[in-house]
Amino acid sequence: MAAYYLETEECMSLVKDSGGEIPYALADRLFAFAVKIIKQVRTLPKSKEYSVITYQIVKSATSMGANY
Repeated sequence: MAAYYLETEECMSLVKDSGGEIPYALADRLFAFAVKIIKQVRTLPKSKEYSVITYQIVKSATSMGANY
């Protein structure tokens, strides 16, 4: 499986606010991260071993947003 990383530009998109640039809300970044992880794990094989790994990865990636 090829290594997967999140592009800096996608994660740190900037929003104009009163003339300055600030990173967009953490909740939005966590949601975007969870969506990207879910899309990426869909590419894993559908074997029993990978289903356990996929379940744990998705659980971990989405829990950050749920606990924020």
